[in-house]
Amino acid sequence: MERINIGLCEGRHNIPHVTDYIFPSVVNPTDIVGLKETIEKKFETMKYANVNLYVTGLTVALVEVIKYCLKNDIKLTLYHYNKEDNNYYPQTVND
Repeated sequence: MERINIGLCEGRHNIPHVTDYIFPSVVNPTDIVGLKETIEKKFETMKYANVNLYVTGLTVALVEVIKYCLKNDIKLTLYHYNKEDNNYYPQTVND
């Protein structure tokens, strides 16, 4: 299975090895329908991929990505920033 590295929101943090993002830098967190539509468009070609998602904040958007991945059997690992060592650490959502 293909594994992709992708960031949640563009422009919020410098993430090494990530050049693609689910959301642009400006997101309306109250537009849940719009968030879902953006996620569906982004992931429609990656239906069975393993996803390494670099979290950049914006909890509402993150929750919608998690829901989408769980519903569509996409393996999801979140990567959170550790400011003490300037690295990202993994959190597996589903195996």
